[in-house]
Amino acid sequence: MTRPVPDGTPPPTSGSLGLEMVSGPDLGAGFLFQLTLERLPGPVAHYLFHAQDGGADASGPPMGTPEPLGWRRPAGMCPIGGRVCWHRDFWLPDAALGPVRASYNRTRFVMEESLKQVYRGRPVPLEPALEELLRKAPGSGSSPPIEWSLAGATALWLQGAPNPPKSIEIETTEAGVRAWAERLEEYLIEPPGPTTWHDGARRFGARAFVGTLREGARVEWSDGGAGHPGNPGPIGGEGARWVDWKGHPLSVRTRR
Repeated sequence: MTRPVPDGTPPPTSGSLGLEMVSGPDLGAGFLFQLTLERLPGPVAHYLFHAQDGGADASGPPMGTPEPLGWRRPAGMCPIGGRVCWHRDFWLPDAALGPVRASYNRTRFVMEESLKQVYRGRPVPLEPALEELLRKAPGSGSSPPIEWSLAGATALWLQGAPNPPKSIEIETTEAGVRAWAERLEEYLIEPPGPTTWHDGARRFGARAFVGTLREGARVEWSDGGAGHPGNPGPIGGEGARWVDWKGHPLSVRTRR
């Protein structure tokens, strides 16, 4: 059942060494969740967040699919089971199990609120989340400095676009991904590491739900800016500019 390993991750030398259910079935937002670890030869393991339509068993059905949140339907037969299910995949060392489990649990706890923001028009508390991000942002004294920009719909909104984004997007470097994850550890819903991003690209990224379990904003960040061929760095590169938000200078990027 060995899957392709994202770019930048050492590939396994042979097939899967077996699946291990770490947690589940767990309930949340009308889904049955499961965390599974697939052991592979070499330095990495494959971690799988599995969510299936739980129906009456999970007080479902869910209000919508988690696909707008970056989840994907399996390409073939689901190795976990379930006729209607979605996955998030991560390739990380065995030693990452603790942080992965914590992210998995927060994921299922905030799934209902995340889906309400997507499907029921629940307002996203963007300003409190941005204030928390600025409080937690990696320090400028890092060596080398951590470069990051607010990107996509977030950048457009900060420049006056009328429609607020459904989540906050950050572009940074691989070092920046790790630094942000360390600073936002309590909020993580996806661990920092190689994964498939919502646009189908393989990136080094992470996600968080900044706030409480009942009110917060999804924040996602990846190395989709600096370090990728044809895509200049997030600060000072083509398409980057500075805006003022409540007296804070913020780098924003609207062009990929």
